This record gives sequence, C-alpha cells and structure tokens, in this order.
Amino acid sequence: MNNQYKCPSCGGQLVFDQATQKLKCPYCGFEKDIETFETKETQHEQTNLYVCSSCGGEVIIEGTETAKSCPFCNNPIVLSSKFNQEFRPDFIVPFQMQKEDIIKAFESHMKNQKFLPKVFKERNLLKEIKGIYVPYWIYDIDLEAQMNLKAQEVTEKEDKTKKYITTSFYDIDTKALCKYKELPISASLNMDETMLDSIEPFTLNLKKDFSPDYLSGFYAENFDSVQSDKTKHVLKRTEKTLEDEILKSYRHYDELSVENFNAKITDESVKYALLPVWFLTTRFQDEEYIFAMNGTTGKLIGDLPFDKNLYNKYLLIRVILITAVIYAFFTII
Repeated sequence: MNNQYKCPSCGGQLVFDQATQKLKCPYCGFEKDIETFETKETQHEQTNLYVCSSCGGEVIIEGTETAKSCPFCNNPIVLSSKFNQEFRPDFIVPFQMQKEDIIKAFESHMKNQKFLPKVFKERNLLKEIKGIYVPYWIYDIDLEAQMNLKAQEVTEKEDKTKKYITTSFYDIDTKALCKYKELPISASLNMDETMLDSIEPFTLNLKKDFSPDYLSGFYAENFDSVQSDKTKHVLKRTEKTLEDEILKSYRHYDELSVENFNAKITDESVKYALLPVWFLTTRFQDEEYIFAMNGTTGKLIGDLPFDKNLYNKYLLIRVILITAVIYAFFTII
C-alpha cells in the first residue's frame, strides 16, 4: 500500500515543507496541514517493487527503507505498508530547516579550511545532502548506582612556634538514583552511533503524532536493532553522568578517588521515534567522509580531509617567494 501525494489543485506531487510544517506543492504553492490531509491509498500486491506514479519508473524499496525518491524523476515515494503495527513509530520530529539553509551551513563550516580539497567546496557536492529520518529508541529510565570512594581531608593549624598539618582518611560507600527522561538511542545498525550521539540534543518538544505524510520528500528507515540489545549503550551514555554528579557532592574533600562504581537500570520505558538528520557522504583518495547535521538544531559533526598536494603547493610557493625576497635583498645590497 503506497501513499499518493497528488496536489488537488494542479496534480503535482506534494512534499513536506520544513518552513511551514505542512504538505506543499512546489509547482502551484498549494498547502495543507498534515493532520487534516487525507492521503489516497492504492492497493498493490505484497512486494517491495514500487511503480512511480509520476513517470512510471520501477523502484525497489529495499531492506528497512520506508521512504526515498524516484531515481528517474525525483518523485518522493513513501511505502506506508512497511509501517505496520510493529514498525509504526510512536512519534516523529519533523525536519525544521530548508535544504538551502543546510547547504549554507555546510559552506560556512568548510570555507575557513585552508587545505580542504576543492571538491568539498563545490556546490554540486553539497546538493547531494540527504535528509533522513533515523530510527531511535527513546528511553525513560531509573538508574541506580553503588560507589566506593577514598577521600582525604587536610587541615592546618599553627601557633607562635609551630605549624600542624593533619590529614584525615575516609572510606565512603554511597548509593544514588537518577532518572533520565527522553534519552535518544539510535535504533539503526547501519549508522555510526558515536556520530549520532555527537549531534544531540534533538528538540523533542517539536514531536508530532506519526504520519507517513511527514516523510514525503525525505528518506527514512525502520529500526533494525532489538531494543534490548541497546542496554550497554544506554549505560555507557548515562552512568558517567551519574558518577560525575555523585563526585560533585563530595568535592569539599582535598583528594578523592573512585575505588568501585556499579550502575544498573532498575526501571525503564521505551518509545520508538523517527528523528531528522541531514547526511552528506563522499569519498576522497579512497577514504569515505561522512557528515551529519541535527535536523532540529543544525549542530554539525564530521571530519574534513586534508589535501596533501594542496599543502605541498602552498609550501613550495612560500619557499619560492621567500627565496625571491632574499635574492632581491642581497642584490640591492
């Protein structure tokens, strides 16, 4: 079953517009609130082969993909039958910025990089930026920790003739409980967890009840990781914060060291959501470079390559100029 996004005014294909947060026709400007828009559903056989309603091209929706564009005419495609009860998100956070704004942000990020390969500064490359709805598990958890500390406290006293220094030693056993609300953990096995962690936080108060209509014009994936398999990553994200908070309460000691720290999740509830991320992937000298940008805040992460040839040319020009200046100086003398 595939959602059709026909404009009732001119027949063009409607896409989700970030500026208005509505479905919009790029041809005649027709707009409609997603909450009130009724999509037409056409019954097809149970297959991942989609026939584009715009140009007739055949497109295969593979794996966990749920939304993409037709490679022949760029018509947005959403395979809504893949959002069954198991895969249907609890909510979605729509993209907030226009693609042109994202391109400008990338250009600003790259313009001051002196030895960046020219290909990374070309606007044609930046147009390859893709908006992808990434699947996330959203956790509410109670975390309990047991910590053993060793502490020292130094006091000084002096009279008219002597100075006394006293060092007191303490063994501290303490427990703490911390509650985390709406902690996002990637539910995709295909994407770098560290990169996705780095572009947080997402503005989750912009969330909407899920509708496939928000996906029109973007890519999307369903989760392909089991929620229970993410427990280790949840602990990795949370226990360090709790440990730091516990240490803050004992900072009045002169020295403090952690002997033992154990944390466990005592209670949790999990929701499934799609969150917006802009991606740019390219290759340079057989190395792949991936950039990711938060679709709600614009926070950007990614490693930029270093063009050794450009750097060597820069050094050569400097050597020639310095040599020329020295030669001119001694010639004048």
